Amino acid sequence: MSEKKTKEMNIMITNVSIITRYKESEYTDVSGTYDDITGDMTNEPPIKYLIKKLKANDAKLDKIILIESNKAKEKVKLESNEKFENKYGNDKYSSVEILKDKIKTFCQYEKVDEIDDSFFVDVPLSDDTDKKVISEISDTAVVNAVMDVYKKLVDEAKNVNQLNVYIDANGGVRYVLVMLLSVMNILEKMQPNIKLQAIYSMLNDKKIGEKIPILDTSMTYASIELFSAMNEFIYYGRTKALKGYFEKRKEMKKEPDADSETMEVFCDIEKCIERLQNMADNMQLCRTEQIIEDFYGEENIKKVLNAFDEKYKDKKDADSQIFRNVIENISKEYEDIYNGEDKNKFLNLPQIIQWCLDKDFVQQALTLCSERLPQYLIENGTVRISNELKEYVKNSSKKNNKAQQNEFNYYVLTDFLKNDYKTLINYIKIEEMLSMYVSSMKNYNRKNNDEYQRILKEWKNKFAEYTEKEKNIPLFVKEQQKDFVTNLTESQKEKCLEYIKKEKNQLKEYWEKQNPTQRSAGGKLKSEWIVKSDLQEIYPLYVEYRKNFLKKLEEEQNIDGDSHREDAYKYTFFDLFDDKHLHTDDMEHFISIMVLYGILKGQRNLSNHASQGSTDEEKYVLDMNQIKSLIRLELEKIAEYNGGNN
Repeated sequence: MSEKKTKEMNIMITNVSIITRYKESEYTDVSGTYDDITGDMTNEPPIKYLIKKLKANDAKLDKIILIESNKAKEKVKLESNEKFENKYGNDKYSSVEILKDKIKTFCQYEKVDEIDDSFFVDVPLSDDTDKKVISEISDTAVVNAVMDVYKKLVDEAKNVNQLNVYIDANGGVRYVLVMLLSVMNILEKMQPNIKLQAIYSMLNDKKIGEKIPILDTSMTYASIELFSAMNEFIYYGRTKALKGYFEKRKEMKKEPDADSETMEVFCDIEKCIERLQNMADNMQLCRTEQIIEDFYGEENIKKVLNAFDEKYKDKKDADSQIFRNVIENISKEYEDIYNGEDKNKFLNLPQIIQWCLDKDFVQQALTLCSERLPQYLIENGTVRISNELKEYVKNSSKKNNKAQQNEFNYYVLTDFLKNDYKTLINYIKIEEMLSMYVSSMKNYNRKNNDEYQRILKEWKNKFAEYTEKEKNIPLFVKEQQKDFVTNLTESQKEKCLEYIKKEKNQLKEYWEKQNPTQRSAGGKLKSEWIVKSDLQEIYPLYVEYRKNFLKKLEEEQNIDGDSHREDAYKYTFFDLFDDKHLHTDDMEHFISIMVLYGILKGQRNLSNHASQGSTDEEKYVLDMNQIKSLIRLELEKIAEYNGGNN
């Protein structure tokens, strides 16, 4: 059974100053809430002030952590003073001893709970040398002391629901405070139950009469935290620190007389930070549609931040002006995003991908390439689809669950063209090619030629019967593709004949396996042979270009081409282009773009699906630098296409 935790604990950290003479001064709370305080040592007033403040709120100071240099622990006789001698006599005392005694005496006077030795926690600030001069304290000594404080706070936090930390910023070795604040910044992020409540300073140059004011300067010192918070968002997409900073400022302003305008500022700041967080969440979760919307939608982040900036540009309050500075710094990180912005939000995709790469958001860049490039390529006109073909896709997709689950353009380029449409066109083209082959064999009298011609003719007739009766084949496809032979060069016609000749054994084998009753159009006519037929072989120039491009990638990007060949070739459906219903202005660049797209999509699928952990798979996986390099090359090829054809 776990031990029940104490609800709250209050700890103050002070860096002990050296007392050289006994001189009492008066101090005051600037809010006027508490009685004036007297003190002889620099550390005295803030500690006394906190004790009084906690007491007024039915709480108490539980511990004081004293950071003590060797000089502060050295026993000395102070300058003669009657009041001092009445208290301490002529003996020697260290600054640490005097401070502890004064705090004990004050607690008795204020009638707070009796304190014992555990109330004071000593932390040495020493190099373990005989050095006497404070300035000679090394960085190592400071680090060791502050890390000791860090460990003690972590240990105390284990036993409480909330550990409230207060810092006295006035005494001791000054650069200890800088590191202490950095450590507290880390602790607050790591330990949710540790909270820095206040940093107390005394403004000796701003006396109220003869009294020195004591005030909480947390937000002044929090400028370090502010810059850290901005960097945390810019580089890691986190707004927690930024939100926490302005929440602290808001808490300081929550006085009974706080005006509505002040609260409106914080309300507007919170809305902006919430919008930034939503954008960061979308980026971290690779929500590609939302990412595009965040940058270029109707209520994009630029508009939201600019609206705040415009609203408060003439205001004089500190909070709105601080946040305007935050906006200025954050906006600089998005300048490239809006460089040459297109009204069509999807046409800004290359800028977003490049920005992700620059920020090292590689997974986001990879996902944007995989999921959104098809939409970009169609809307940009890199590949153009006729209205007739689009309508056919829409009608056929109504019965296709897969189509309905994906963005239209993505479905067209990643599924429809390389599967359904390719099969459809193959039926028609193979019919024509079979006809060519039958005609070419009329003058041959080879053994079994008659039988083979009979099979070919029957196949040809069945194809014709299928294409005539199949209602799913639109008229525009029949008209455009059925006579494709007439548009072929002589060398391409030879390729067609060679293709059929090469495939004849598979054709005959498949045919002989069919039940005579099933030798009809439809059904098993839609064989694997037809579906998987690679008619790109009749376009040798494009085939060669694709092959050489992959070889170039292998040489320049240090990737195994064979491992990625299937992905690289998967989307190069240039045999479907007819310059009427499917067209591109630059076939070579289109092939390059789609070869890269296939590889990148394969890598994205691999990163998002369960791995089998095989050796072959390890060979297939590209490293981070290779992926980044391929994405950059993809953007380069897209830019080249746009530069030459738009």
